[in-house]
Amino acid sequence: MPGRDRNGQLGPRACSGLAQRGKRGNSGAMMRRFNIAILFLAWLAAPLALLTLAAPLLVPRWLAFDMLSHFAVHGGLYLAVLLSASLFRRHFARLFIAGGLVAAAGAFGLPFLWQAALPGGAAPGGGTKVLSFNLHGWANTDLAAIEALLRHERADLVLLLEFTRSQKPLLRRLRAIYPHQADCTGHSLCRLALLSRYPLSDVHLTPRDYDRHSPALANAVVALPSGPVRFLGTHVTRPTDPHGQRAHLGHVARLAAGEARLPVIAAGDFNAVPWSFLIREFQQKSGLRCFNRFSPTWPMQPIGLAQFPIDQICAGKPFTRGAFRALPATGSDHRPVAAILNR
Repeated sequence: MPGRDRNGQLGPRACSGLAQRGKRGNSGAMMRRFNIAILFLAWLAAPLALLTLAAPLLVPRWLAFDMLSHFAVHGGLYLAVLLSASLFRRHFARLFIAGGLVAAAGAFGLPFLWQAALPGGAAPGGGTKVLSFNLHGWANTDLAAIEALLRHERADLVLLLEFTRSQKPLLRRLRAIYPHQADCTGHSLCRLALLSRYPLSDVHLTPRDYDRHSPALANAVVALPSGPVRFLGTHVTRPTDPHGQRAHLGHVARLAAGEARLPVIAAGDFNAVPWSFLIREFQQKSGLRCFNRFSPTWPMQPIGLAQFPIDQICAGKPFTRGAFRALPATGSDHRPVAAILNR
């Protein structure tokens, strides 16, 4: 018999071949078990992904469901990759992991690359450029980079959030460009700064008020060349407090809706995604339209790939949106946003 010696024993070559086949068999069995385990765990998480998509329908029953709306894109991508990989069960684990990485990079990386290619600089004739930037407080010490960004963008109106005393030298450095300034760095529950190329009047910078459920707010009239506007800049509380968020956004919406004389522009860190119930409710009550539809702005730390479009610029009639961009993070965990508003 081939592979055996005169005494009927297996020879060295035959033993080696059997050992190799045994190793391949063990490896194949381990891969099959790994596939089954990943497949089971992946489908186990599928109901949670479905819940993120169903969140807007569930919010009327419990407002806390709106927090899940932040993950609707993630949930949709997860289910798409899961269903696609499940068609090839033999290679499920590899396809599921690779497909997830490609889908995430495409969904969150492509908007950044596309917007990075758009030109910066001042608004074209007749347009108004508004820029909002959450600086990330004391953690952001790169004042030179922030100054360079603001000089390059040349916005007409700039709102800085989480603006601290350590960043106050920026106001002096930028005074030639932005001669009209206001800030509330002296109050820990305010920390806003408003910089304008054009005169400001009726300026009120107020800290967050827990008793009246109002957010930190910069409220001013800006004398733009095309006519005066009411500007409302705000920092809304985090989505882990949905009732607080609703109160904050409701306060800003009432101010916007109650302004009968002037057009309104609102901007800031709204801490809510455009498709959430709270943002849709805010637009309905305020009469404003928010222009960040899907430009992820947070978190830019630690990996530099923002996931959630929570920084907004909104405006009412007669303004329409021109270009909208999310800009480089410049030392912050947020990317700044800039919009050109046409009148």
